[in-house]
Amino acid sequence: MKKIRIAMIMNDFNMNGISMVVLNYCRHIDRNKFDVTIITGTPMAQLNADECKHLGIDVKVLPSRKESSAKFYLALLKEISCKKYDIVHVHGNSAMITPELFISFLKRVKVRIAHSHNSTCDHMKMHKLLLPFFNMFHNHGFACSSLAGSWLFKNGRFDVIPNGFNVERFRFNPEMRNEIRRKLGLEDKFIIGHIGRFNNQKNHPFLLDIFEKAAAMNKNIYLILVGNGPDYDKVNALIDKHPYKERIILYGETSCTEEVYNAMDVFVFPSKYEGLGIVLLEAQICGLPCVTSDVVPPEAIISENTVALSLDAGASEWSRRILTMCENDREEVYVRNFDAIQKYNIIKNVRDLEDIYSSLVKS
Repeated sequence: MKKIRIAMIMNDFNMNGISMVVLNYCRHIDRNKFDVTIITGTPMAQLNADECKHLGIDVKVLPSRKESSAKFYLALLKEISCKKYDIVHVHGNSAMITPELFISFLKRVKVRIAHSHNSTCDHMKMHKLLLPFFNMFHNHGFACSSLAGSWLFKNGRFDVIPNGFNVERFRFNPEMRNEIRRKLGLEDKFIIGHIGRFNNQKNHPFLLDIFEKAAAMNKNIYLILVGNGPDYDKVNALIDKHPYKERIILYGETSCTEEVYNAMDVFVFPSKYEGLGIVLLEAQICGLPCVTSDVVPPEAIISENTVALSLDAGASEWSRRILTMCENDREEVYVRNFDAIQKYNIIKNVRDLEDIYSSLVKS
């Protein structure tokens, strides 16, 4: 049986949400039926490169799309020309992915999927300029949520493809919690945490303001920040001036985020916008009380112990809600919310995606 050839195209393959979604599907897709190639600009995280090598997933690395877009698109044209793909699946946040779709159209790729992973973008003028052409060159739409789909496709058709992952991995583990807290030297502390890319969207300056208010009221409270990104130095400079900087831990990047969720007592997610918010889902599955901004789509709230607040409520109100969040029986959260959690079970999700791929190629 001839394999269906799929090109997954991304701006870069760094440690970010889109990369993790693509990797999760590549880990579980039936490679007897599907031949997947990841085509990406730089930078590419070494952890991602190593895993793809282990999985046997072919990765084509192109020049940086941000630093040299012409070289990126010329290399993409060459790559699409070299291998006859049945499907091109382009991941992004806006109509800025139009050139990738246009190149696929030129090379007569039958199925050209645009996949929306967010609910706005940083380049609105260019997005609006490209939108009519975007609508011409994609012929199928995917989105991580209804909100992300409505943002990019307006009234057009799209399928919601859940950001599936190994949900079992994030079940609460009391032994892991004790071990990580011991390693951090925070066994008897109240830990609030955040996992996310250091950029404008994730709103770290506001999070530091929230922590300042909370730390003034509770001398036992600590903040853990997990991740990296373009605003890392700026955030680090703010931490250097923070009155409670000795209680802020920059954890860095990790492929074992479940360890840090287990160590936390409350998860805080003050994003300015979100297509879904997969780390918020992971935190809830781990039984954490969560305080999130109200920009997250309804699909991202699956636990009864999650509070959505407006960013306009201010740092004082956010800190008050954090300090008054009720403790869960974290081991019972997975059972109580089983049905909602299974919506993101990658084993089911990947089978559904395979069915869609097969149907699109046959149609």
